[in-house]
Amino acid sequence: MPSVAYKILWRAVREHRQVTFVSGKKHREAYPVILGYSADGEETLFAYQVGGHTSPGNKLPGWRCFYAAGIRDLTSHKGGWL
Repeated sequence: MPSVAYKILWRAVREHRQVTFVSGKKHREAYPVILGYSADGEETLFAYQVGGHTSPGNKLPGWRCFYAAGIRDLTSHKGGWL
């Protein structure tokens, strides 16, 4: 059964909506592009991050992968698209 985060992300991908969330204790703003499962069965998001914070050495904007289990405070909203 898909998680709540997966369901919200699935709808955001289908409707081309921007998402904001916290992952790795960092606020993120991104365009979700691909949603699926990793080789180890984890719900996984491939997104183009355009705002918020990122890990040292990474620059914004840029492509990122996130495990849905590590996503908190997820919201989707209308915004520009890629």
